[in-house]
Amino acid sequence: MMLIFLQGRSDNNDGPFPAKTIENVIEKVASALDYLHNEKQLMHGDLKSGNVLIAGDFDNVKLCDFGVTLPLNSEGRVSEPDMKYVGTEAWCPMEVIKDQGTVTSKADIFAFGLTVFEMLALHSPHVDKLCCDDDFEDDDNDESIDEKAFRAALGTRPSLPDSFEYDQSYRGVLEIFFAATEEDPEKRPSAREILQMLSNSESRDKNDDSIMCVNIVKSGDAILDSSADQSSVICIDDSLTEESLTPSAS
Repeated sequence: MMLIFLQGRSDNNDGPFPAKTIENVIEKVASALDYLHNEKQLMHGDLKSGNVLIAGDFDNVKLCDFGVTLPLNSEGRVSEPDMKYVGTEAWCPMEVIKDQGTVTSKADIFAFGLTVFEMLALHSPHVDKLCCDDDFEDDDNDESIDEKAFRAALGTRPSLPDSFEYDQSYRGVLEIFFAATEEDPEKRPSAREILQMLSNSESRDKNDDSIMCVNIVKSGDAILDSSADQSSVICIDDSLTEESLTPSAS
């Protein structure tokens, strides 16, 4: 399963998976979700790296463990009100954490986004919030565990590690990650729309001089200092519009 690949890469300090590898996983898992949501009208209910099987050198990617699926109606909503989304806590969206409103197939999309996050960050969502100090291996030190911070982070988009650099090749992957982990389920793309995003990314002309800005926050109406001497800057963040994601030549 993918979890083993993640652990091995983390142990070897290899950094995030190559963008093409992540795109391959996105395509295979999103295709499986599209089939599940639209053809079978089922929600997976527990999407995470531990439920993605990998064969060979990512030659084959399969979604597995359908033990907690939920039936969906034609609008993508859970059709049996008494059935509850189970999931795994760290991958659950806000509407599940707060038990707000009807759960839809977009809960799978949020968990899908966090599975993409795992391939970028090489650890589970929000696990860094459990550690108050630098000693991750001191299991006997109760002060190293911050359960309150972890629980407060559930249902939100985790920040990507500052220690990793994502070059231009990751642009499409990051766009999908940010879109899939929107807190508002209505703003998340469907699995089919994710496939379209991936296709658009692959066909998009790339500017070798572009600079990738990740986890930035838009300040007022100004995204970029007009005096900056840069031929093209790409800023990816949920607060930015689609126009902001298009490189601007100076």
